[in-house]
Amino acid sequence: MLPVTEPHDKANVPSGLGSDGADPFDLEELVSLFVGVEQLERAWASGEVEALERLAHQLQGQHQDDGPIDEAVMRLQAGLKAINGSDDSYALASLRSDFDAVIEACRTVRARG
Repeated sequence: MLPVTEPHDKANVPSGLGSDGADPFDLEELVSLFVGVEQLERAWASGEVEALERLAHQLQGQHQDDGPIDEAVMRLQAGLKAINGSDDSYALASLRSDFDAVIEACRTVRARG
C-alpha cells in the first residue's frame, strides 16, 4: 500500500484510494454486498416482488457509483416496475436475465474487492 502521511487529509491520499488510504471497497461494503446478494436470491426464489423492488432500490443506492451494478439494477428495477407488483410467476420469470445480470455484477465487484 502507498504510504499516507495523514490518513484523514484527503489531499494526501493517492487517487483511487479511500480517505483512510485503503481501497475504497472496504470490508463493510463487501459484507453489505454479500448480504444484499443473498437477500436478493431469497426474494427471487420465493417470488417476493415487493422485496425484490426494495432490495434492488437499496442496492442501487449503495452502489450508484459502480457502473456495472448500477446499470444492471436499473434494468431490473424498470422490469419490476413494469410488472407492477404482480405476483404472476410468468411475469417475474421474464426478468430472469435482468436478475442474473445484477447478481453477476455484484459477484464481480465482490471478487475484485
